[in-house]
Amino acid sequence: MTLERVWVTYAMVDGGKGKKKMPFGLKVVRYLNTDGYEGGFGTAQIDQILLSIESDYNEWAPNFASLVVHPHDALSVKMFTKCLRRMRLEAALSLARAVFLSDNREVLGRVTTPCTIIQITNDVIVPSSVTHHMHDKIQGKPTVEMIEANGHFSQLTTHLAASRCVG
Repeated sequence: MTLERVWVTYAMVDGGKGKKKMPFGLKVVRYLNTDGYEGGFGTAQIDQILLSIESDYNEWAPNFASLVVHPHDALSVKMFTKCLRRMRLEAALSLARAVFLSDNREVLGRVTTPCTIIQITNDVIVPSSVTHHMHDKIQGKPTVEMIEANGHFSQLTTHLAASRCVG
């Protein structure tokens, strides 16, 4: 798994062993909008995110954490902020570029194993159009589980609901 295939929400692969499923982090297939595809961000928005990271990473980290975790979950925001701040600026910027500028849509057609796509209903980063795109392109008869929540990282914002989706 490469870094650009991060855990935003998951696609869970059923390896033929009943309810046991393993994380298959391909949820973020592309953040950048293109003709006929809505990834959630325009070029100018991604440029602004990268500029914010580069110009004041220590300020960007808690703002991003409160956005993607949930502003009312102070402990998780604090822990995620601490995790982000442990990265050197160069590493964080390189990771952000890889994540926000990657395009992994071609991989979806090669997924032939049945899987479950988990999407947060009020995901502030990934629009539901990405989930629909994945559902349409994955060959392995995917199912979609919507979790009623805010944030972005289902394993942080709604860990109990996300774990129920994976059995």
